[in-house]
Amino acid sequence: MTPQAYPFSLVNAFSGSPFGGNPAAVIILNAPFDDHSLYLKVARNFNQPIACFVFPVEDVERESEPDQVTKTFRIRWFTVAWESEICGHGALAAAHALLSHPELVPPHIHVLRFKSMHGYVYARRIQIPDAPERIEIELPTFDAKPVETKEFDRIRSVVCKAFRRDVKVAYIGIASGEGGSESYLLIELDENEELEGTDVDTAAFVGRALALLR
Repeated sequence: MTPQAYPFSLVNAFSGSPFGGNPAAVIILNAPFDDHSLYLKVARNFNQPIACFVFPVEDVERESEPDQVTKTFRIRWFTVAWESEICGHGALAAAHALLSHPELVPPHIHVLRFKSMHGYVYARRIQIPDAPERIEIELPTFDAKPVETKEFDRIRSVVCKAFRRDVKVAYIGIASGEGGSESYLLIELDENEELEGTDVDTAAFVGRALALLR
């Protein structure tokens, strides 16, 4: 296989510090990979919480753009273990990376429309007088319904293992709504739980999370 070079960025979302926020790798492709396994291999190589792959849409999709200030891209999100249906901080990171390349997104473009596995995610330039440019994202809205008592206890045990201590969990709901939402859980901890400085063992969720959601 002939090696190819693609531009990429490492973006720390929700932070002005290079060592803060929520990191994401953004890889800008000129076309989707022919070999689907490459997405996961590249994501593992970057070893970030999420790797975002963006690439141009087909001509017919480009022609359907709603106005002259909107540009559409395809987007896919991968953790080091599987593909994610949606990722908020990944969408924000992808928008920042694309807007940093004027040859890809000219200055007159104010809205990025990301076509994901389950619909569109929007990112908009926000201009505030005497302040740096900001990015606003619009994600699909999901509802959540409480899990049954047996499932609550099972999931809570995983949360406690990840926190390495007994954790008071106030609510656990499984998402419902648009396509792909059923892969997500909403876990609300008791308001008295102190999270600052907590070292969460995220590996505790790997594998177990998939089993809980089936």
